[in-house]
Amino acid sequence: MEFNISPHSDSSIEWWFVHGFCEGQNVTKRYFMTTLFRHKAVLDDARPKNAFSLLISTIDSQKKAQQTCSRIDQSLLDYVIGRKEIPAKQNIDQKIVDIFLEEIRKNGPPGNISLDETKVELKGFPFRVHWQDFSLLQKKKHIKLSFLEPGSKDECCFKLSPQNRPIAIKTSEDTKRLKRDIKYFSYPRQLLSGTVNGIPVAGEAWLDHQWGDNIWFLPNKPRSRMIGWDWFGINLEDGSNWIVTVLRDAKTRKPLVSHVTVQDKTGSIRSYKSVVLKRLRYWESPSTAICYPVEWYIGIPEAGAKLTFFPLSDNQEIPVFGFMRSVWEGAGHIFGKINGKNVKGYARGEFQGYGYIFDFKDYLKRAASKVDRHIKEFLPPKIDDAAMQKYVGPPTWHYKASVYTKMLSKPVWDLVSRGGKRWRPIFTLLLLDALGKSPAPYESLVSVLAELSHTGSLIIDDIEDSSLIRRGEECIHLRYGQDLAINASNTLYFLPTLILHKHPHLTDKQKLEIHELIMKHYIQAHFGQALDLYWSRNMNSIQLNKWLHDSASPQILQMYAFKTAAPVMVLAETAAIIAHVPMNVRKACIRFAQSLGVAFQIVDDIHNFKKSSKWKKDWGEDLKEGKLTYVIFRSLERLGKNEKNHLCQILSQPEKRKNPLLLQEGISLIKKSGALRSCHEEAKALIMPDWQKLSDMIPLSESKIFLHVLCSYLTDFKL
Repeated sequence: MEFNISPHSDSSIEWWFVHGFCEGQNVTKRYFMTTLFRHKAVLDDARPKNAFSLLISTIDSQKKAQQTCSRIDQSLLDYVIGRKEIPAKQNIDQKIVDIFLEEIRKNGPPGNISLDETKVELKGFPFRVHWQDFSLLQKKKHIKLSFLEPGSKDECCFKLSPQNRPIAIKTSEDTKRLKRDIKYFSYPRQLLSGTVNGIPVAGEAWLDHQWGDNIWFLPNKPRSRMIGWDWFGINLEDGSNWIVTVLRDAKTRKPLVSHVTVQDKTGSIRSYKSVVLKRLRYWESPSTAICYPVEWYIGIPEAGAKLTFFPLSDNQEIPVFGFMRSVWEGAGHIFGKINGKNVKGYARGEFQGYGYIFDFKDYLKRAASKVDRHIKEFLPPKIDDAAMQKYVGPPTWHYKASVYTKMLSKPVWDLVSRGGKRWRPIFTLLLLDALGKSPAPYESLVSVLAELSHTGSLIIDDIEDSSLIRRGEECIHLRYGQDLAINASNTLYFLPTLILHKHPHLTDKQKLEIHELIMKHYIQAHFGQALDLYWSRNMNSIQLNKWLHDSASPQILQMYAFKTAAPVMVLAETAAIIAHVPMNVRKACIRFAQSLGVAFQIVDDIHNFKKSSKWKKDWGEDLKEGKLTYVIFRSLERLGKNEKNHLCQILSQPEKRKNPLLLQEGISLIKKSGALRSCHEEAKALIMPDWQKLSDMIPLSESKIFLHVLCSYLTDFKL
């Protein structure tokens, strides 16, 4: 039986996909997958050239530990960087697109993607491709595949001999209507022979050859849907081979087209259109936080098939260059019934499109939900005896847990459950990952330290500022009483230190350093609040003129550094301590966190004067309460004499600023001054030098890109 997997140079994209398993004496059974992509790279009027990417993964059947390689060549990097238009940007969050391109132009691909500048040798017929340690050669009646196993670098040299005629997968009419046509030839069952590091092995393999247009992956017109798919390649023990494909809207995950091709042991082909896929179990990647379905029910009513796919290991994620981010591509087993008869076999699943981020705010919401889960584990809405012993130890006489639920947990969860950005722990975990330390063991620590102390400070701030609304509802001290609110907020300053002192992954030295940082932050925060209260208490026309004459803006920024930035600086330095980075990197983290915290507060001040349903405080609350914020100060500096005097009178006289008509006049003057726009520009300019300094010290990674995107969102403002 002859092979024909020659390239189709006119197609925009083409790939050769081989997977299977092998084993031998002293060679543990291992599963492997290799996929070589050829891309047609066209830049402006230049002559098209081939660009390549390669995915390799292997997994040991006993250890269940996966090793992966994701490689691109220089031509592909040049192509992505050089394109004037990115079709995906109609669907993918624009900030992610822009920052991804900015970062790879400067730094090359992220660290989990290797850039190999070795020339790829590709010949047409007989087909031959060679790229450093990878080669795929077409012989008359077999294929030769060679590659180095990622991680171990074991040399794998295989000969693949087909046992059935190739399957030409016919494109359904539904697929054609979607304009997602692609040519697909499959050799689903082949005998494998060869060596691993010179030791003879045997097994089975599967080879697919596909080619077509890029619109299989990317939108073919503005606002069109991004396509994802769920694919299963199944070899049953009865000798039949099954190819199950479901195309879906990657954003809504709604199925669009399904198709099944079955080749029985005699080589006969049957096709079915109806497929019922049910996601039975999910796995969340600790590396990307992408949630993949890894266990599936596969129902094919026309064939009488009721099958279940079980993965060999949950973690079979492979990083991919670009906005797809990663794909779950892994080995597994199939069990079930066909027409009432028990069947089983080997299978591979490919679940693509789960990593696209269509709106970074959705990514942040998912991350915030995880933060909330960690908070709930530490401080549950209902405190029981076990929680009490965790917090204060066993009772000498007796305590009633329900009392502490009512007096502590209830008011705290009233505020926490109202939502919030949760950007501080998200920032810290992204920074920790960008510094090269897996954040998974520290998620609970960071979530609790960041959010509970922040929640405590909000309750106290609202009392001291006589605020009425917090996150869209009445403030905690108004709902539960000032005494209860003060006690609950003070508890939140100290309670999180328990999770620090008992953390199993921190040394005593690290715990002490972080504890000292927390105490330093509390001191700075209260000094900052003292200055804020001084300005509010002494706000009158004489003092205000004096502050304007003395140019109080540096003092305001210093107050922001104490009140808003100090907690972020603590978290950034905590990440640096955990990651054991050099002192220069640690200092760069702290400085960047300070700039970000101050810039965030400036933008928060700007939002105070933007009327929006998303703003959950009183419109113009800062002016109403007589607070000397950076935006108000800059407004006074920019206004003409008469308008400046009018705004000063409103700001410095409680009876005027609490008058709805005069308050509206004051807000209008602030907006008219142009301070909102200029302060926004100042905030962005404040961050960038410190971000660039830190950026130059750490390698590019997805976390670094997302950290950059997060900072952009936090300082975003539209008039």
